[in-house]
Amino acid sequence: MTNNQQTKSWVDLRKYNQSWYDRGKPGWFVLLWWFVQAITFPLTPQPLYGVRRLILNL
Repeated sequence: MTNNQQTKSWVDLRKYNQSWYDRGKPGWFVLLWWFVQAITFPLTPQPLYGVRRLILNL
């Protein structure tokens, strides 16, 4: 190993724990939402976020 590979990492991902996090919806619903979002808004420009928000709030 080179000297760079032996240096200590800044973040030890083995200690990372996000088991407490809850999205508030079941996993299948989140996955469904990702598909709807990818199909409905794939090419919407960023400045039109207000239009997306209006549509989603209907």
